[in-house]
Amino acid sequence: MYLLHVFSTFSAGGPQLRVAAIINALGPAWSHTIVAMDGNSGATDRLDANAQGSFVLPPHPTKVPRVVWLYKLIKQTHPDVLITYNWGAIEATGAAVLGRVCPVIHHEHGFGIDEAIVLKRRRVLARRLLLNRIHCTVVPSKTLLDIAL
Repeated sequence: MYLLHVFSTFSAGGPQLRVAAIINALGPAWSHTIVAMDGNSGATDRLDANAQGSFVLPPHPTKVPRVVWLYKLIKQTHPDVLITYNWGAIEATGAAVLGRVCPVIHHEHGFGIDEAIVLKRRRVLARRLLLNRIHCTVVPSKTLLDIAL
């Protein structure tokens, strides 16, 4: 199995450390590529040496639109499953919906301070357009379930 993971960041936080532990537990029979949209690879030091994982840096956003780069990456690597994490990786979800290459699982673990009081209209629209077209969305709370719905 080959999994493509796209994060907003891969710094040492909750979802990143959980994914590193899962990658380690799955062992060398599973292959993984991790993309951090901000280029931060801090949690990669938690991956075991025998884990089949690589880290890919996205291009600077002024060189290539990120959604185009992600679309090409998904088409070229043809993962068995694309797993995206939080709003900062939503472009990968969009690229996968366009490419129709593989199932997509999107995780929403929380939202930024900029949405703590009022949800951003463009994000609500993007969630409505994209999350209804993927395999599933994973959320850890009723509040996030309501937002995702």
